[in-house]
Amino acid sequence: MAVVGILAIGQTLIILTAGIDLSCGAVMALGTIVMTRLAVQYHLNPFLAIALGIGICLAFGILNGLLVTGLRLPPFIVTLGTLNIAFALTHITSNEETIANLPDPLVFFGNTFRFAGTTITYGSVLALAAGLAEGLSAIHTAGVIHRDLKPSNVLLAQDGPRIIDFGISSAAEATALTGTGFMIGSPGFMSPEQAEGLTV
Repeated sequence: MAVVGILAIGQTLIILTAGIDLSCGAVMALGTIVMTRLAVQYHLNPFLAIALGIGICLAFGILNGLLVTGLRLPPFIVTLGTLNIAFALTHITSNEETIANLPDPLVFFGNTFRFAGTTITYGSVLALAAGLAEGLSAIHTAGVIHRDLKPSNVLLAQDGPRIIDFGISSAAEATALTGTGFMIGSPGFMSPEQAEGLTV
């Protein structure tokens, strides 16, 4: 779930800019194989292995970006090519073997904790936080202030969280809806500026 959510966030940003990236999954698989091989077989510090795996994913992103923006190649063709390169490198690097006995830092986001009678992975919490940050960024980019962001105004969809209930939202440049001694929003979830009656 967390993996799908994080990929969905990346794809959403690409699609919003009228692009497409077919290589996300294959590049993520390559980065994962590299970090696990380095940590397990070569006994590299797990945090350094994670950084190198992320670095490989970043390198593919830069390559895609340079080919699309620099050479003006179609994103579909570029990312189809890098998908196949990453796919081939993943199979070469993994030797078609399963890697076991991973160090704790590599499996941290897959670990679970109990909350309100249910089991939740740390990765799901990370995906939720990333999705909320993306949603708030999009809302603020559109010049809107939500003013009542609370758990009941967040829906959990298959591909990530959805922020709802814009009933008391306002445009960033609009005049305030509040008056002296009058506040709009849920007190426990207001920003400090909103709670103090300042400009939001």
